[in-house]
Amino acid sequence: MYEKNPNLRISIAGGGSETSRILTLAKKTNQSIGKNIVTVLGAVKDMPSLMQSHTIFVGVSRAAIEAAACGCAVVLCGNEGYLGILDDSRIEMASKSNFCARGCSLPSANLLNADLLSLMDDPLRCEQI
Repeated sequence: MYEKNPNLRISIAGGGSETSRILTLAKKTNQSIGKNIVTVLGAVKDMPSLMQSHTIFVGVSRAAIEAAACGCAVVLCGNEGYLGILDDSRIEMASKSNFCARGCSLPSANLLNADLLSLMDDPLRCEQI
């Protein structure tokens, strides 16, 4: 993604048992690119301000709804499943699983990459949804 979008910046918010592993992966990614594009923030108290400073949100549940309310395009991707880009055609299905993508296909790097590139390649669509 970085090769196609050299202005790419990724923020990872949230705490938990995987934070240390995610920090290690972020460090390796930044080193391989030679630039700090991935920032692991840990637990964040002011999520609305963070979300308003970003264009795309990847996640599920209440956080996805909050991100949409803050103006982010949302890609529903989580442990329960992958619904993809949240737009008018998927809103009913998303609401049936409380925006957790339960019952959908499992997430994959290829699906997520394709949807993220699609949004990054079309800023107008990103803004509209």
